[in-house]
Amino acid sequence: MRRKIVVLSVFLVVVLMACSLLSPAKVLQAVQQAAPTAAALATQVEHQMATTVPQPTEQPSSEEATSSPSSEIHGPMNDQSVHSFRATITVTLESKLVTQSPATIYQIEITKAQKPQPVTHLILKGGLPLTLEAEIYETKDGFYTRDPQSGEWITLHGEGFGDTVSGVADIFLSPQAALAMIFSRGKPTTYQGKPALQYHWVADTVASLQQIGLGENLLPSGQGLDDMQFDPKKVTVDAIVLQSGLVVKQVMRGEGQLTRNAQTAPATVTWQMVLNDVNADLNVPLPAELENQVSGANAPLPLPDSAQLNMSASGASIYTIPNTTVDDVLAFWQEQGLTIASKMGDAQNGMVVDVKKADGTQVKVLLSVDGKDVSVMFMP
Repeated sequence: MRRKIVVLSVFLVVVLMACSLLSPAKVLQAVQQAAPTAAALATQVEHQMATTVPQPTEQPSSEEATSSPSSEIHGPMNDQSVHSFRATITVTLESKLVTQSPATIYQIEITKAQKPQPVTHLILKGGLPLTLEAEIYETKDGFYTRDPQSGEWITLHGEGFGDTVSGVADIFLSPQAALAMIFSRGKPTTYQGKPALQYHWVADTVASLQQIGLGENLLPSGQGLDDMQFDPKKVTVDAIVLQSGLVVKQVMRGEGQLTRNAQTAPATVTWQMVLNDVNADLNVPLPAELENQVSGANAPLPLPDSAQLNMSASGASIYTIPNTTVDDVLAFWQEQGLTIASKMGDAQNGMVVDVKKADGTQVKVLLSVDGKDVSVMFMP
């Protein structure tokens, strides 16, 4: 069924000459491109941990044991004991070349909750001035992303669509902390009443910055930022990690020179992540317009009660009706008082049908069979 849906989706993109259905992938690509430093840090950290950290040959002393967590550090998405949290990742820029300095130029808010159903909510803002770039809700069987310009929700519904945000979120929730751990020793502390380790590390030479891949621009990309170049001279990293390895706070502060419109001045770029409300009783309902969207009740034409939405974007939508045939669907519409104005093609390879409603308007539909199910694609 999934392969059939993908084929139909590609067909729909070609028919509509639009790329809205690819927006979820574009959103995630934008997330990754908006913060290249995070991905670069993750790569550098992996390399440094493999080449810099010596492998232990004997049991660590009690002092050494308290300087590192009991397991590898990680973000909340990769911790099975964490079922809910709120995380905020913020990048600020301070310089006389920026009005209203310090300015927030990038922000991600991630909330994971269990009520009224397991859901992850992500809001991405970026640029100067800060503007909404993406909003995503993800459930175990649904992915919903809002078009920032039109406000329209793009929906991907069905098994396998509910793990996209989780795949990118941890990129932003641990690399700076890992970097600090490589080059510094953890000091015992507490965080919100829990035992933790605090790390502090400073790189202030060209060699040390280049060694860890921080010798270049630390700015995220985004509208209003493309004409800026930040040359770091000193980078300070602070991180707090629970004994379990969960990163709960990390701050990377870069001091250097900002170049903008042929002008250069001192500047500071600060990346900060804070994790709160871990395993709190959080409630994140879906927006009202998404609550009943997956049923066939909102389809352009009447559908059997068993119909379920698979995809919706730009006025187009795909529904699956289980255990039926194309002839059954056509008969159902006729029983509803609709008229089959024209048919082209066949059920196995795709049948394009024009259905006339009582008011004379026509709806174009593509019907296709996959096993015992029928896919119904409504085209605007």
